Amino acid sequence: MLESLDRRFFHLRSLRVLNLDQNELKIINADFSQLETLEILSIKSNKIEEIDYRFCNLTNLTELSLCNNEIKELPHSFGKLSKLRALWLTGNSLRRLPHEEIITLADYDPKTGKRYKICAKGIGSLTELEELFVECNSLEEITSDLANCKSLRYINLRRNMIRELPPALSRLENLQCVSASSNRFNLFPECLFNLPCLSTLDLSYNKIQSLPESVMKATSLTDLDLSNNPLRQLPSIVSMTNNLLFLRTENCRKTLDGKIIGPDSKPHVQFAEQTPESITVREAEARPSELTLS
Repeated sequence: MLESLDRRFFHLRSLRVLNLDQNELKIINADFSQLETLEILSIKSNKIEEIDYRFCNLTNLTELSLCNNEIKELPHSFGKLSKLRALWLTGNSLRRLPHEEIITLADYDPKTGKRYKICAKGIGSLTELEELFVECNSLEEITSDLANCKSLRYINLRRNMIRELPPALSRLENLQCVSASSNRFNLFPECLFNLPCLSTLDLSYNKIQSLPESVMKATSLTDLDLSNNPLRQLPSIVSMTNNLLFLRTENCRKTLDGKIIGPDSKPHVQFAEQTPESITVREAEARPSELTLS
């Protein structure tokens, strides 16, 4: 297994696909920025702790997998990777996603004597991003900048420490699937009901006690997983939703097991006996690569 890469490797200036999975790399250094033609990069299951900011000059990247490393923070310039369509960050130690902010540099302007400042582009600049996997991290919040990722179709936020979602996420008009199980939600994130294309929503293993009647706004929702929450009541209006096919309430309060609270039980709403892992939650997989080093 590789602990470092020979600098001659970075002379492969026409390389488009690179797989460095299951090595012992600890840093993504500035040399990576020389691989300007790179489109698909996978560095899963290494020991990456640090990413040099110049890595973000790889502006032709469309798919990037950094799963199962030791990354605590992404570079402030991460938003420069504006062509990314799929991003896997599963199994790291991230506490936040990069957001747009003004950064004060260490260097001084010789004319004014003040430090230089730059506007760092956050994840909201990834306007072509379609799939985002950040499960199994230490995220406590989601930046509202994510609402600028207008192409997002799938978000996996499982197994973090998130308590709420920003209302701005209601602007993600193409979002189809959200997996946010095993977090710390106390209240149902109602902003998700305003998403016109949302079909699958997994909020299992949280601390949600009730489902708001605004569920009626979710006209495209077909699969809702609320299992393993301390639910006290479901509004009878749930049975009037037009498209809901599967409502999962396993291991909630006994009064909810297998039935809807209220008089208007709709026949086509089923209480499925499935675990959260079984519902349309795709695992982060690297794409086939043209060059694999190990």
